[in-house]
Amino acid sequence: MPHVTFPLQPAGALIQVFLAVTDARQKALASAKQPIPMPVMAMLLIDTGASNTVLDCKVINALQLQPTGTTKAHTPSTGQLPVLVNQYDVKLALPDFSGNRHLFLSSIPVMEADFSAQGIQGLLDRDVLSSCLLVYDGSGKQVAFAF
Repeated sequence: MPHVTFPLQPAGALIQVFLAVTDARQKALASAKQPIPMPVMAMLLIDTGASNTVLDCKVINALQLQPTGTTKAHTPSTGQLPVLVNQYDVKLALPDFSGNRHLFLSSIPVMEADFSAQGIQGLLDRDVLSSCLLVYDGSGKQVAFAF
């Protein structure tokens, strides 16, 4: 089973992920003779308390994504009232750093938020974590993924 272990950062359990447009979006852009955005790497905070992965609007813009719809989101700051946020589909890969294997999700819905004040580019949530074994070793100051 491929796995990756990395140190905890002062900001928490952070992991770099590869993000790209989905195959369907890539085909649509190619058919329209439009350029296909280059994949990007983003630093995401692992968040086991949230149900959907969330990306910073700058990452969304870099991938030139178009909303696939909207969804209601509850956050600690919204209380009982959900807010309406844009939703996008992306391709996501978690590297195993050996260059051989990685967890690859060909299309997952993500929500958009502004993380510029937090110094991260998004949250990696249970929609992705459900495909992994996650070990948070606080005393060892490291996090491990197996997939």
